[in-house]
Amino acid sequence: MNRQERYLCEAGYPRAVWRPPADPEHRRVWEQWLKGLLVTIASCVALALFLGKDYGPQDTTAQMEHIAKQLEKMDHAAPQTVQAIQDLMSKPGYDCERVACGAALKQRNRAVRARLRTLLAARATGQSARY
Repeated sequence: MNRQERYLCEAGYPRAVWRPPADPEHRRVWEQWLKGLLVTIASCVALALFLGKDYGPQDTTAQMEHIAKQLEKMDHAAPQTVQAIQDLMSKPGYDCERVACGAALKQRNRAVRARLRTLLAARATGQSARY
């Protein structure tokens, strides 16, 4: 094997991968490799877009329940924390009154929103309210 046959179109050299080979057989292999690379990149981008979707109402309700449990353990909440939670609760995806939810999920969502409002009011003033 000579030195040039060791690498796919001299891929071991800087920037050689992007230069099409002169030999027709190597050029065909190079084109197939490049198409495979483009398909792989496109698949990764599509997967990232698919996985990066917004959460559904059930996930957001569970997230608010988790935040409420964390708030119950706190004695005081910083104003920035209170504001961040209020901003989160104001988003349409976190309110079953503004998105389609089942009856059980709507009840859970309404309960956790009321619980969070009570906890936020108490933690913002430093009171230890029990819910």
